[in-house]
Amino acid sequence: VIAVTGTPASGKSRLARRLAQALNYEYLELTSFLVKNGIYETYDRTFKTYIIDTSKMKRFLEPLLKKGDHHAGIVIDGHLSHELSPKVVDRVIVVCCHPKVLHRRLLLRKYNQKKIEENMEAEIMEVCETEARNLKHNVIVVDGTSFLHGKEEKMIAIIKQKLLKRRTRKKRT
Repeated sequence: VIAVTGTPASGKSRLARRLAQALNYEYLELTSFLVKNGIYETYDRTFKTYIIDTSKMKRFLEPLLKKGDHHAGIVIDGHLSHELSPKVVDRVIVVCCHPKVLHRRLLLRKYNQKKIEENMEAEIMEVCETEARNLKHNVIVVDGTSFLHGKEEKMIAIIKQKLLKRRTRKKRT
């Protein structure tokens, strides 16, 4: 199980979809999955987003991931995916983005100023990476800024190489 996390508009979904395709893994967009299954508290009209109950998320999703119904592997795409336990997530990929580029992407999504400020602060403070490391995840940090220039193929090749190294080390121990 690979969790791809990062601030909204950092490039995580693009990377997650491409990575799942390159690895021949299943792809799961976390927020849509949780909303579809009623795993949220409410809808915040100011931020135009669902408020996810992360405790419910973990109770609902972690048993499904442990069962291993995803024989080929799975890439979970979502800014809360790093909240899942390291017991079920093998690797967390944090996608970061240069603040100027991120700001432009958030504007293109027509986010309101308050939501833009909150997401910019989260990116600058490296919230996703810090939380993932605090939970003792095995973290890879990648720069989603370059995805603007079609450089994600090189990034995916590097990630695949790191994943392969990790798998080889696990088998030896």
